[in-house]
Amino acid sequence: MFDVINNTRMVYFYRVRVEAATELAKYAGVDSTWRVLDKLMLYYKTRFYGNGMTLPAAHDFSDLQDYFVKKAVAASMGSVKGTDGFTPAAVLSFLLDLLKNNDNSINMV
Repeated sequence: MFDVINNTRMVYFYRVRVEAATELAKYAGVDSTWRVLDKLMLYYKTRFYGNGMTLPAAHDFSDLQDYFVKKAVAASMGSVKGTDGFTPAAVLSFLLDLLKNNDNSINMV
């Protein structure tokens, strides 16, 4: 499934990549080791964070398909629930980091 999400060469229509992210998030809540969630976070950070993977990069609207996949991965991680019905603390801090450090000042208006 990660191969589907990561494929940017138009082999997969972007909606297929979005659905793959959604399905992976459903499985992440069932997986008690959180390996799927860790891979989703790592994918997001390697694709959409700055060089040091410490701060999110500004949104890039030049490739709308990639932008929609970016939104889907973040949204699907927000829907992950543990067996107790709560969102894991790692997901909450990740999403808070995205909101707090979202800087789009370099984007054209």
